[in-house]
Amino acid sequence: ECEQKIHSPNGLITSPNWPDKYPSRKECTWEISAIPGHRIKLAFNEFEVEQHQECAYDHLEVFDGDTEKSPILGRLCGSKIPDPLMATGNQMFIRFISDASVQRKGFQATHST
Repeated sequence: ECEQKIHSPNGLITSPNWPDKYPSRKECTWEISAIPGHRIKLAFNEFEVEQHQECAYDHLEVFDGDTEKSPILGRLCGSKIPDPLMATGNQMFIRFISDASVQRKGFQATHST
């Protein structure tokens, strides 16, 4: 329920329970694959995740490839809407992690090519 593989050229991804607060102790992943030769872009419409200087607690990580071992494009938290992130290729891996305390609204983002 919290691991999604996405093969559509564009769509919406949201934190669990959106638009209500995300649950604690959750790990969700999205693996997005587009047609080879296309680059995936992730743009945030809404973003509200527990704030921390290093995003040590709740956070969203975006990777330039198909796993969390791929180069990282961003580690995100706080309430400022992040700038769009662009993969160098046709794959992007996204991981959202929440800890035991502090739940916020989460995020809504669109992916496109």
